[in-house]
Order: sequence, then structure tokens, then C-alpha cells
Amino acid sequence: MKKLFASWLLDIAKYLVTALLLSTALTDMGSGWVFYVVTFALVAFIVVLGIILYLSGDKDEKKKNKDKDVTN
Repeated sequence: MKKLFASWLLDIAKYLVTALLLSTALTDMGSGWVFYVVTFALVAFIVVLGIILYLSGDKDEKKKNKDKDVTN
């Protein structure tokens, strides 16, 4: 479950980067450096959270598989 949510978070980060690139290509952002900083910080946070969840989900799966091997 954690790996699925982590994958979803990484997809959201990709969508945010795509939206940023498309919005800057299609419109004149002017002095929109705040928009870039906020988007970058949000994407970085989401990616880090996604990686943490993915790795913890991987550990949970290994533990479940280890427990199955012991019971069999």
C-alpha cells in the first residue's frame, strides 16, 4: 500500500513540473520567481516523501516475505 501511494506522489510531482514548464512556455510569467521557488520546494517535498514511503514499503514487504518463509 505504501509503495502504491509513493508511486502516486511521484506522479503528482511529475505533473507539477509539467504544469510549471507548460505555464512558462505558454504565458509570460514576468517576475514569477516566487512561483518557481514554491513549485520547486513543493516538488522536492513530495519527491522526498514518496521516496521515504517507497523505501519503507519495500522493508515491510521484505518483512512479510521473511515471516511467510519462517511459518512454512
